[in-house]
Amino acid sequence: MGAPFETAAEIRAAAKIQVAEIVAKVEAARQAGGHAGNQRAIHKAYRLGQVAKGEKVMPYPKFLQRFTASMVRDVAVTGRMV
Repeated sequence: MGAPFETAAEIRAAAKIQVAEIVAKVEAARQAGGHAGNQRAIHKAYRLGQVAKGEKVMPYPKFLQRFTASMVRDVAVTGRMV
């Protein structure tokens, strides 16, 4: 039985699709109020840090997307939540 993907490019493309799906699910949960606590607290800490440094602040939706993608990458690398 062969591997489901034959090249590194195919693996990257499949992973990119899966990450996009996870990000979309997290965003839908956020809009429904499912992720109000932790992510908002993390964004607030990030925002306060950026303001203290006098740097631009990433809007919450973009921050959430990057935060979620980072979590997915961590799981992909380690096989567990870091």
